Amino acid sequence: MTRFLATQKDVVVSGTAESEGVFRDRFAHVIVLSAPIEVLLDRVTRRASKS
Repeated sequence: MTRFLATQKDVVVSGTAESEGVFRDRFAHVIVLSAPIEVLLDRVTRRASKS
C-alpha cells in the first residue's frame, strides 16, 4: 500500500481494515459513512436470508 500510494496521484479507497489509520494521513479527504445499528442488522439479515 505504501508503494502504491507513493506512485498514484488520485486514489479512492473503499472499505475498512485494522491498519487503515496508518495510511489515513496520506489522503486529502476521508469520508465516513454510517448507519444506525438497526439498519445495518436489517441489511445483514435480508442479505443472509437470500442465500
